[in-house]
Amino acid sequence: MKSYLKQAVAYIKGDTENVIAEKNYRKLTNAIKGQISTLTATKDNKVDDLDNAKEALNKLKFPETTITDAARQLQRILEQQEVVDEINEEIADIDHTIDVLAKLQAGFDEEVAEEAAVPAASK
Repeated sequence: MKSYLKQAVAYIKGDTENVIAEKNYRKLTNAIKGQISTLTATKDNKVDDLDNAKEALNKLKFPETTITDAARQLQRILEQQEVVDEINEEIADIDHTIDVLAKLQAGFDEEVAEEAAVPAASK
């Protein structure tokens, strides 16, 4: 094949692949950033929920009036403790997802040598 044809095909093919890769990179990284932002806002709300749930638990543990039904009071304390535990788990799940997304983003942003950037299957 003539040099011009090789260069033209490489130029056209290379640009097309690069343009697609760049668009995909932008779309994925913007989606990751958006998801992290959304999860961070959700976490902030969950932290507020946790503070309220802990306050409600303390009110049950340390009532300002005489307890008339200790068994019922204990049941309410256990139920509220379950609410606190569930919110803590939700926050931990959110933190885990944010961590996974941040690592994914870091992997996408990591600089690699030109040869290493091409997956082995496409060589």
